[in-house]
Amino acid sequence: SLADLTANLEGNVEICFQVPDSRKEEDLCLGFLDESLQPPEWKCEDYCLHQTESGFICGETDHFTNFAILLENGRTGSEDNCNSFSADWVTHSARGDLILILVCFAVVLAISIFIWFLSFFAPCKKLMFGKEGYRIVRARAHVIKNTPAGGDKHSI
Repeated sequence: SLADLTANLEGNVEICFQVPDSRKEEDLCLGFLDESLQPPEWKCEDYCLHQTESGFICGETDHFTNFAILLENGRTGSEDNCNSFSADWVTHSARGDLILILVCFAVVLAISIFIWFLSFFAPCKKLMFGKEGYRIVRARAHVIKNTPAGGDKHSI
């Protein structure tokens, strides 16, 4: 044999089959026989099939094994992403992405509030500013605290 037909390819190839006209593309998938399982099972690989002008149903794969067009009624929502629009979302939906953004914002806000809250405690200030920075912060706070209202800060 000149080629190992079960080997993975470096890209995708399109495989086309002729099927009866009574079947809709949405109900079909390009399936392969997974012989690594005992007993071997047919598995759907490409749910995003399209029909050519000559009536063939085509799908893409990156390997050559035994293929067939399978009738797939138990499709889950995650496999129904054939249009390019759904691939533009991280979570595959606008609502999911909005929730993800809000959760990230809430986490950043919570961390910011926590750090701000910790800045009121002397041990945390020492950690945040370092030894010399903490000394300067304390000195400035002492000067501001001891300056009379409306008085000149620089005269002390």
